[in-house]
Amino acid sequence: MGTIHVSPTLQSAFRDYWQRNGDVAQFGYLIAEEFAEVSRTDGKTYKVQYFALTKLENHPELPQARQISIGLLGYDILQAHGLLP
Repeated sequence: MGTIHVSPTLQSAFRDYWQRNGDVAQFGYLIAEEFAEVSRTDGKTYKVQYFALTKLENHPELPQARQISIGLLGYDILQAHGLLP
């Protein structure tokens, strides 16, 4: 019997941002469910969703119009490999 693949769900605030700002053409397809992640840049925990080309972060401390932000994915990767402090 084969493996069942369940597509991740695009959550409401992330979905709205994704749709308003370029959807698949800008961000790629959704590749992960929303989850909490500790930011490597400030040590705080944010809800995130990963896409093929980027990640989106929910920053509830910001004004509502700016709460969903594009994450610093390249910075995170280089820092994880020890190439940035």
